Amino acid sequence: MQDHLFLIVGVAVAVAAIGRWRGFNPAIALIGAGLALEFIFPSVTAGDINPELVLSLVLAPLVFAAGLGSSAVDLRRVRRSVLLLAVGLVIITTFVVGWVVSAVVGLSLAAACALGAILAPTDAVAASSVAKKIGLPQRVQLVIEGESLANDGTALTVLRVAVVAAVAGSVTLFDAGEILFLAVVGGIGVGVVGGFGVSWLIRLSGVPVIVNSILIITPFVLYRISESIEGSGLLTMVIAGVWIAHTTYASSQYESRIQATAVWSLITFLLEAIAFCLVGVELFETASGVTQAPRWQLLALIVSITLLLFLLRALFMWLWFLLGPRLVAKAFEDRRSTAKDFVAISLLGVRGPVSVLAAFSIPADFPGRAFVITLTFGVVILSLLLTTVASPIIDRLNLSTTTDELSLAHARASVAKAALKRLDEIVAEADQSGDPIPESMLNRLRSMAVRRVELHTAEPDRAAEVKTHVRTIRGIQREMLRAERSALVRLERTTKTPGPVIRDLTNDIDVRRRAIG
Repeated sequence: MQDHLFLIVGVAVAVAAIGRWRGFNPAIALIGAGLALEFIFPSVTAGDINPELVLSLVLAPLVFAAGLGSSAVDLRRVRRSVLLLAVGLVIITTFVVGWVVSAVVGLSLAAACALGAILAPTDAVAASSVAKKIGLPQRVQLVIEGESLANDGTALTVLRVAVVAAVAGSVTLFDAGEILFLAVVGGIGVGVVGGFGVSWLIRLSGVPVIVNSILIITPFVLYRISESIEGSGLLTMVIAGVWIAHTTYASSQYESRIQATAVWSLITFLLEAIAFCLVGVELFETASGVTQAPRWQLLALIVSITLLLFLLRALFMWLWFLLGPRLVAKAFEDRRSTAKDFVAISLLGVRGPVSVLAAFSIPADFPGRAFVITLTFGVVILSLLLTTVASPIIDRLNLSTTTDELSLAHARASVAKAALKRLDEIVAEADQSGDPIPESMLNRLRSMAVRRVELHTAEPDRAAEVKTHVRTIRGIQREMLRAERSALVRLERTTKTPGPVIRDLTNDIDVRRRAIG
């Protein structure tokens, strides 16, 4: 495996890049690429993947990145649905899948529950893929993304207990409760303290390179600290990521945020691509080591477990739809719209890279390890394929996104008005100080601010005209920047302009191009 690592990473990046470029979810293509690699280079599967490395070097930063990309305010807004799905449904899924697999195959209940915990977390990437195609409303995306983040911590904490029980052979209820208590309390404690400490360091440093260096090493350091006190390192990642995102989003360190967004998008892109490619690379090799069931029974179990997961999710959402109005009537005022949202959420319970990596993290002495990993691979692949069925069903629901558009327009208008108001205050302060702002400069600043306000507050019949006007201006600005860039290239080739000057001007053009969009 180590000898072919760069080959696997190279193929994974290439296939994922094509998927991003062409606008489709590359998961299935990545798995296919992994299968092709294993067929062409049979030795690519030689050697076991170190479970501890998977946890600390891959899963920890992936979960941390999900936390950084979240919003504590949004999570609080959908907290009931997220908590029910991320705690209630995860626990139900773990034990129901565990009981079924244990009864059918004869695997120990603890080992079967580990499989249930591995398959419990959902993948928000699939929802994002559907959203790009058919336009999911924000209220549905928030629930899916919040659930995906929170159930990573819940499921992987439960997995920790199940793995200990399965490896030990027999664990009392008291011992299991103690392990779970230490994992939850330790994980949350280190996440809160670590998140607070990292946020403080970020505010103290202020230099983008230093800030992002701190953020990059944070998941590895906090994970190790949490695990050293028997806490759940992955629960720590969720708490710390959300805490840091919430405490730093309003700071004035815009360069750090822009850089962090790019860095963590790259890290997530790489880790998810490698995870799916490894499924293909390891699939047949792992399946060949299964002794608990013949091939036909494995396939039947994969189909049955996948259908069971979707059934459990649908039943859970149906019960919440029936009982919810008695508990929070306001959230269920529009029953028809809520029913459609619940159907969409039910269909978007897709499993993804977290389940794959969680399966890889099982220790080598785990009973039925190859069996559990093979079932996980199969369920992930089948659930990804089923999204092609779910997408047209969700599309036919005609979920309304009007509220999202109004919220976006209102938010943009609010910040534009705040900028215009501040401009008026600056003008007044300058006049009082006896150093008025030049009229030409003031007119330019005011026209830009007024145009932004008009764009987001115009009446429907006027809005289209304003948007066309803005689109034309931005198109002209892009052409002007393209001319600047061409002139800069000629300047570099034909004159002795120093390299630092060229780099500064290039950076200036890049910043202005990003601002235009």
